[in-house]
Amino acid sequence: MSLELRVELRNVESEIERLSNEFDPWEEKDFVYNHDTWHWEMLKQKEAAQSCILRLRQTFDEMNGMYVENVALLSNARELARNKDIASLRQLSHHQVEEFMSEWNHPYVKSFRFNYEFNILNSLLKRRLSQDERIEFQDDDRETL
Repeated sequence: MSLELRVELRNVESEIERLSNEFDPWEEKDFVYNHDTWHWEMLKQKEAAQSCILRLRQTFDEMNGMYVENVALLSNARELARNKDIASLRQLSHHQVEEFMSEWNHPYVKSFRFNYEFNILNSLLKRRLSQDERIEFQDDDRETL
């Protein structure tokens, strides 16, 4: 080997060693970065779980509020019936029907109709009634023509 090649080889080897020494701290930084990335991912998952729990609590509170409202309405209707206040009972009934129909026919509120049908269908299935509230027959109970 010529002297020029040896000098160039030595320069290249020294450059490789310098770069490898610089590369080692990068590996540690990459480890720290990966550890931080894992930590951030865990924080994101925790935040997602907390937001899910919050949504479930809000839904529960809404449903519980509807239940309390319904119980108060039924209590009011019972009290009016007990006092034999037919006019107020009719007015209350008419008001509730109007409120229901306005919610049902509202073009932008499809969730009300969906929730109502979902709850009613479950209730009908439990009582073994069809969707139009007629008695549902089993296939083996039906008469064949």
